[in-house]
Amino acid sequence: MSIRSDVGIAIKKELFKLFSEDDKNKYFQGYDSCIEREEGVLYIFKQVNSSSFDEFKHFLSVASNNEPEMYLLIDVCFDYPETDCDDCGCWYDNPWCLRRVLSVELTWNYI
Repeated sequence: MSIRSDVGIAIKKELFKLFSEDDKNKYFQGYDSCIEREEGVLYIFKQVNSSSFDEFKHFLSVASNNEPEMYLLIDVCFDYPETDCDDCGCWYDNPWCLRRVLSVELTWNYI
């Protein structure tokens, strides 16, 4: 059984324009949400096998000429915050405010 997680990908428009239709069909099938803005596009994938994005991460790096500020990929994995090694890119000022949010909740049972 593979580990599943949510993945968010924000890509600047000038990088997205470089993708061929084949690239778009290969990497963006099965998304749960897509939001386009003037600055770029945001794709959200829910409960996917995050290892399936390994090839895409390499593709993003090559397509952007190793300019990580052109995109941001966040993999909300089960072991965060211990690791965020599956994240890549540096477009932190993206218009959707895509980022990791960690919340802690205190719960108890009344007996």
